[in-house]
Amino acid sequence: MQWDLTKIAEVADGIRAFPHQGEAIARFLENDNVLVAAHEVGLGKSVFGSMAFETARRLGRLNRALVVVPAGLRQNFVDNLTKTTKGSTYQVLVGKADVDPEEHRVHFAGLGPTDYTIVSYSMFRKDPEAVVRKTGADLLIMDEMHRARSRRSETFAAAMKIRPKMKGFIGLTGSIFNNDPDELVPLMRIATNDEIPIRSEHQFNTFFKEVAGEQQGFFGGTKQTHRPRRLSQMAQAFGKYLDLRETSDLPDAPMPKKQVEVIPVEMSDLQKQLYQFSLQRLPWATRFKIAHNIPMDKRESSSVFAMLLASRQVSNSVHTLHTGIGPEQAAFHTPKIRTMLEDVTQHLRRTPDGQVVVFSNMVVGGIDVAAAGLKRLGVPFGTFIGKGREVAGERSTEESRTEDVEAYNRGELKVLLISGAGAEGLNLPNTTFAATLDGHFNPERILQGEARGRRLGGQSHRPLAKRRLIVRRYVSVVPPSWLDKIFGRRETSVDEYVYSVAAQKHRMNKAFKDAFMRPEDDDKLLALAESFGVAVQDYAPDASEAPDITKAPDTPKTPPAAAIAPGEDPDAATGSGKLVAKSHLQQVKPAKHRKYLRRWRDPETGEWRYAYADDSPSAAGPAHSNVSLDVNPGAYKV
Repeated sequence: MQWDLTKIAEVADGIRAFPHQGEAIARFLENDNVLVAAHEVGLGKSVFGSMAFETARRLGRLNRALVVVPAGLRQNFVDNLTKTTKGSTYQVLVGKADVDPEEHRVHFAGLGPTDYTIVSYSMFRKDPEAVVRKTGADLLIMDEMHRARSRRSETFAAAMKIRPKMKGFIGLTGSIFNNDPDELVPLMRIATNDEIPIRSEHQFNTFFKEVAGEQQGFFGGTKQTHRPRRLSQMAQAFGKYLDLRETSDLPDAPMPKKQVEVIPVEMSDLQKQLYQFSLQRLPWATRFKIAHNIPMDKRESSSVFAMLLASRQVSNSVHTLHTGIGPEQAAFHTPKIRTMLEDVTQHLRRTPDGQVVVFSNMVVGGIDVAAAGLKRLGVPFGTFIGKGREVAGERSTEESRTEDVEAYNRGELKVLLISGAGAEGLNLPNTTFAATLDGHFNPERILQGEARGRRLGGQSHRPLAKRRLIVRRYVSVVPPSWLDKIFGRRETSVDEYVYSVAAQKHRMNKAFKDAFMRPEDDDKLLALAESFGVAVQDYAPDASEAPDITKAPDTPKTPPAAAIAPGEDPDAATGSGKLVAKSHLQQVKPAKHRKYLRRWRDPETGEWRYAYADDSPSAAGPAHSNVSLDVNPGAYKV
């Protein structure tokens, strides 16, 4: 077994909490060392976790912490830990545990009592009681706690098994609500050691939801729509142990402004043909509902989820269903990928300090094609995907993922490709452009992936007024037929349908979230935090950098590549990044992306504005920081 044994954290003095972190620490201490910090991505949850524990330990309330994190985020937690503590000891479980074949028990040889013990969820589930016994931990910290949102999961069972042995608990999550608000119940059962009045999802829905109406399907079948009720009672039942914070409620926080743009891109003729072929597995009625954006009932949506994979893949790239086209060629044959590559290279050319995150839920048909295109263009990139997966001839390992993230944050890599494995926990503070290749039925998966580059103190090398994160969601749309043009309608694509479903869930989640926002408590909590000896710094344009901020990126060693011009051949790329046309690609129809509909919210009136725009920066509309997922690309006419 391999171990990263006990180390001494050598860190600087003077670390101070931001106001929302100080208020959360006060709430944690006031609640007898129990709190779920549901802070939006980028607000410094991991930093809060270590600060809260250090404060409680200084007060003599707690002694040792067991930190459970996703495997790929162990180093990320250690990095934050060493920036916020002084003289603390920690150990990280990095190897496989030994199992006694006779006792069928896990032996974590080498573990001992240190201030922090950091383990992955997979190792934690093996024998949580053994870990607690070996380390003497009396505080459980669960990072990305939403992984325990199912009470039928092994993670939930493991947490409930050791929760009675703990004096305190800290849950950290940026996605307290995912697919449904009732997922809050298992999380709060863990946090409170099962001491809450609502013990099941059924009870939650019975008390806090009511039927708003029904939507009729095409061939019978209905889908009930719900709306929240008794929100004040819900906040009373759960709110004591929940600290929910969103960036929109912290206007003075030093964070880049977020500008969201939806980019509809028409499928090529070949892509449309393959797309229609991929839908043939679905029942005709289901295909009709998708094409006309008609809701499915819960049973139907569950049954077709897997069957939609092929159509979602081909919405990204033609190579998934065309055996004669590989990832590299597909990058320039598929309008969506080609459009994304153009936007990325143009952004890097226009923005000398620019860095780009490309997010896709799919490695095949998403990450692999984007990687092949970037490699051909000579743009330096890295990947953060599931361990064991292979992209661009390189197999992903924990070491390679860590190296790529560190190189990206140093400015040596201009682009980082992340899959669902990188949607959580990554700290990429200098990102200026985020490209989302495909959506997800879970709205939080979309928002988590896009928010990797929006952090407290992000882009600290820029003046606060110029800190901006551009987010572009690329959506493949079905070109209208001649009949559609006559009647002014268009078939809804699977890409659009996925975003539409996610938007419906997001609206429900947002209604429940709003019930927990209690700004009237902030002043009281801040005073309480200071009485506990918590050092707090104000939000200010020139405020000290947050503890998790990296230095400004260095000048890239490789210049960004030129943008792709329609009809040009990537096979003829030279070292200068120029592309020369070849006849065998001239028959490929260029993507119809030069004119598309942009929408933005007017900062003065709050109204939505629409305009057809070209690729010029002035056409994007004003930057805005409070754009929700409530976007239905299916409403746009291309």
